[in-house]
Amino acid sequence: MAKSGLTKSNTIILYCTDGQSSGRFGEALVGEFGYDPLKVKSYRGGVVDWIQNPYNKLSPEDHETGW
Repeated sequence: MAKSGLTKSNTIILYCTDGQSSGRFGEALVGEFGYDPLKVKSYRGGVVDWIQNPYNKLSPEDHETGW
């Protein structure tokens, strides 16, 4: 995992189409790989939920750089 940049010291934000796959992957990171559950986040509802709000940005150009 560390080779991919997923270290246990980072906060990891997961998302997918509907939140199911990212939720399962988050559970695996915590349960099987020992990641801190407070540092693994999954966007419930995924992109399908995200696009329902017209104020949410969809393209990188719409976002400020950095976190």
